[in-house]
Amino acid sequence: MGEALPEKFDTSDYFTSGGTADRLQAVFAARSNKNDSELLAAAIPADGWLADWMAYARPFSESPDAFNLMGGLIALAATIGRRACIDHGDEWLHPNLFVCIVAEQARLRKSTSLGTVRRLLSSAFPAGEDEQGIIQPDDFSDEGLADALQENPCGLFVWSEFGLVLGTTQKSYSATSRQFLADLFDCPDHRSRRLRRETVRLEFPGPSIITASTFSWLAERVREADVLGGFLSRFLYVVGGEKSKVLPFRPRADRDLRDNLQWRLQELRRGLEGGHCLGIDGIRDVYADFYDRYEGNQAPDIDERLAGFYSRLCVYALKLTMLYQLSADPDSRELTLPAWEQAKALVELLRRGMCRIIGELSDSDEWAKAQRVSRLVTRAGPEGILRRDLHQRSHLTAKELDEVLRTLTEAELIAEDPANPKRFKSITGAVC
Repeated sequence: MGEALPEKFDTSDYFTSGGTADRLQAVFAARSNKNDSELLAAAIPADGWLADWMAYARPFSESPDAFNLMGGLIALAATIGRRACIDHGDEWLHPNLFVCIVAEQARLRKSTSLGTVRRLLSSAFPAGEDEQGIIQPDDFSDEGLADALQENPCGLFVWSEFGLVLGTTQKSYSATSRQFLADLFDCPDHRSRRLRRETVRLEFPGPSIITASTFSWLAERVREADVLGGFLSRFLYVVGGEKSKVLPFRPRADRDLRDNLQWRLQELRRGLEGGHCLGIDGIRDVYADFYDRYEGNQAPDIDERLAGFYSRLCVYALKLTMLYQLSADPDSRELTLPAWEQAKALVELLRRGMCRIIGELSDSDEWAKAQRVSRLVTRAGPEGILRRDLHQRSHLTAKELDEVLRTLTEAELIAEDPANPKRFKSITGAVC
């Protein structure tokens, strides 16, 4: 096992050269000792609206449970908008979310997850002459974005492919529009945007976004400016590697349960009219410990490309706690420990996904080799995989493979089987 890292280790080396155990370990610093499956199980409630949402979506969905869970959370976030908050200094913190579902392969049905959320919200809150609805129109022009936000400043954007939004084609938002959306993440009371023919002024915006992509699309479309400019760092990245099940014919959805979910969203929205401020005394101490881990004396020094993501983990932990709390009890006036524990488990899972995304966008050849081997070990499951099979499937030289295995082992991502030192198993269940 490699030597433990000091508390204040500078991870910028990871991006400049890559490939050593210290750099990989730094990216996964402060991780939970639970694997991804255990964290996901801890993040799925046993009762409340989210539990019933999972019971509704799971039977006809091949998507990973993490995709379905985030779909339920974004549905709650869009329904609530700015109607709930907690005190946050001289401003209010609202539970709007920016979420990107990232699949290793297109077959994970990421668009199906988005479609289920879109249909539920469109049916629960249909747009009409007297109603705005919740779902924003699909218009990727700067003017279309401004018009949509003026008409419905707290609506939900559903983008089927994040790579198109990040591109430079006529169907993509400009860099200025992307930065404008980034500014709206914090729900300012007012925000203005100057277009060619007019100045658009928004009153009390609080939009949510859910989108999807694959690693390859993101790698092709993402530019350094999107990372450093803050747009990408507003997003939670939900990474999925395998289908939850294979369904040649999807079973009929439970219409009664769907109608009940829609009715409860409508009741939740009506009940929060006029504003709903949640107290934090019930989680004050545990949140203070969590905050110290990411923002205080225990926080590691982070490369600037990761700093924006890490700096919002604590904010997202509070946003998610609000959503879990209102899912369990729409009449809540206080954040509770059960809601916090669910949010904390999900944040840790999403932090790992964030590190994977940054890794995918890294151009380090050493990282690519480590990721290739890590993926092979993880996919081998609990029984692990022999070194000779890794050598054959990774297409690395014996020297390259030995260096990668040493790196991943010292980083505590994989381990040798004590009964057979030539067999390797995943420790976390995650791909680096």
